[in-house]
Amino acid sequence: MDNDNQSVSSAYFPSNPILFRFTFLFIVLFTLLFNNGTLILLSPQPLLKIDALLVSANWVANHIFQDDRTITYGFGGSGDTSFHWYTLFIVLILSLIGTLVWSIFAKGTKNYNKLYYLLTVIVRYYIGLMMIQYGIAKLYQSQFPFPFHLTLVSPLYNMHPMTLAWTFFGASYGYNIFIGIVEVLGVLLLFRKTATLGALITLATSLNVMAINYFYNVPVKMVSTALVLFCLFLLAPNIQRLFAFLCQGKSTSLVSFPNLSISSKIGRVSVISIKYLLIVITVGVSLSSKNNSSEIRNAFNDPESELYGAFYITDREQKNKNLIGISENWQKFIFMTDTKLIIQNYESKSTDYQIIVDRKKKEVKIVAKYGERGIHATYKKGNNGNIILTTLNSETPITLELTKIDLDNIPLHTQKFNWVRGDI
Repeated sequence: MDNDNQSVSSAYFPSNPILFRFTFLFIVLFTLLFNNGTLILLSPQPLLKIDALLVSANWVANHIFQDDRTITYGFGGSGDTSFHWYTLFIVLILSLIGTLVWSIFAKGTKNYNKLYYLLTVIVRYYIGLMMIQYGIAKLYQSQFPFPFHLTLVSPLYNMHPMTLAWTFFGASYGYNIFIGIVEVLGVLLLFRKTATLGALITLATSLNVMAINYFYNVPVKMVSTALVLFCLFLLAPNIQRLFAFLCQGKSTSLVSFPNLSISSKIGRVSVISIKYLLIVITVGVSLSSKNNSSEIRNAFNDPESELYGAFYITDREQKNKNLIGISENWQKFIFMTDTKLIIQNYESKSTDYQIIVDRKKKEVKIVAKYGERGIHATYKKGNNGNIILTTLNSETPITLELTKIDLDNIPLHTQKFNWVRGDI
């Protein structure tokens, strides 16, 4: 199969002028409002926070969909909040109105090759830069980190579908690298000669991502669906040729993506420079966001905390637990940071507690909920990793030993890759 450079597309897609006008307007508006941070200079937050858009979203919600809530800007994953869906509806309506007005004033214009070129560039860069960002995030395992100890000690039946999916991906760094490399190959979309190959690779990747988002209820359904549709848009002029080659074994040539003819050397150098500058900026922002992601995770899960870890109360400590007066249902203590503790009961239901840790005095306070008794105690870590609490808020000091759950020697850590399955 050859890529016939002489067979440059002289016909736009969709070939129907009215459909093309609608497609052009819809894609441009969507990429501006839902670019997911892909277009660095057009981050979605400022655009989506435009007062006029927020007012419009509320009007649509109240008057068209009879939704009497006050819609606010929300950012869940890469969208999918009520605000985003109402905004998508607005984009659809604006595209339809724009198509009508455009068709009225088009005056028989049917040649949109230049606009088609612009549209393919927008879509190629939208997908390509986004895939680079997601790929780098996986290479550094910042999107799918290894499961936190709270996840590891929680029973499977308590997990939300998305938590289960993130646990699966995060458990294998090798799998992260593989997926990361495949997504970074989206860079092929930024070069006209390799754009078709890039679209094919990205289509397969995006279909997998979309399926995960749908069936594990991950709130990135809108953008992942757009990635699939945009890849199909890029491949549309060659669908029949690809089918003939892949399914019928016929020799064929591909229609090349439209090209911008620039006569001056300065112009060509400028366009190439902008392309590589966008790539460098995207990579730089992705690498810097890795550090930001680490800081965000550490705010909720800080391995540097002295008490960090998962612990449980053994049956032999039941008497001391009763003397202290804390809830009989407390079983597991999962210390997340110096300010956050999660306690699981015997049914593995988790409750957040605020704690205050004084590292100098080696003291910890567990702030009780209404109707409960808290703990103010000194703490000491034994050689076995257990934590020994000695109460300060009781008439006589009472000790309570928290037994460490060893999460460093679990199969997810210790079982390495091997070609031959050993006898069990």
